Amino acid sequence: MWEEGTYQLILTDCHMPNLDGYDMTRQIRQHEKKTNQKKIPIIAVTGAAMSGDAEYCYSAGMDDFVSKPIQLSDLRTTLKKWYVHD
Repeated sequence: MWEEGTYQLILTDCHMPNLDGYDMTRQIRQHEKKTNQKKIPIIAVTGAAMSGDAEYCYSAGMDDFVSKPIQLSDLRTTLKKWYVHD
């Protein structure tokens, strides 16, 4: 869907079946580099809030993350940080 639409940001669950959020992010970043596309913000949604998890999200190419259970105020703050109005 990302390739077929125009999106302001992507929210991804890190632990999805078939293609997890980490690998999806790596594939998007590779495609962006190859095609010189503008980098779209990718925000991880993860139940993992252990030491080192944030670094793993960033090393995969994600821009930010919110931890489950998601607090609406945390999600709102993160979305405002990355959502760019045209």
